[in-house]
Amino acid sequence: MLKSLRVANCRSMEEVVAKTEEEINNVNAESYVVSFPNLVSIELYFLNNLCCLCQQPYAFEFPFLETLQIRKCPKLQTFITANKPPKTPNLMGVQLDDKYMEILEQDLNGTIRHCFEANQTFVTANKTPKIPKLEVVNLNGKDMEILEQDLNGIIRRQFEKPE
Repeated sequence: MLKSLRVANCRSMEEVVAKTEEEINNVNAESYVVSFPNLVSIELYFLNNLCCLCQQPYAFEFPFLETLQIRKCPKLQTFITANKPPKTPNLMGVQLDDKYMEILEQDLNGTIRHCFEANQTFVTANKTPKIPKLEVVNLNGKDMEILEQDLNGIIRRQFEKPE
């Protein structure tokens, strides 16, 4: 019985649950359900290319999942690619890097997407926002002094991968 799933430091991994091409062609993916009936905890750490748990349009069920921790997975924008949201009745929130996010409207995918977009807002901007009176910004509990109005640089450094 799988109760805990931890995947870490697999830098080229793009998905956790995958099928071979032959298996994909023999399955009606729209009606396929993947169930983890005893899984309580999922931890995904330092997966630089992970884009989702599974790229197939399978429905997922995690009836006892209570803990989901995701750290340093910069390409993860959605948890499941299926049109149906994953069933996670016991999951109240998700730990994304240093933030705990409550699941918004029973939508795990939307919660992860919201956090991903919030982290990218300043980092991907072409121009540094001008906030003339801003001298200090607090990121992840650390006060960071702003030098030369480089707010983008400060935020980018907070989300860079350790070497």
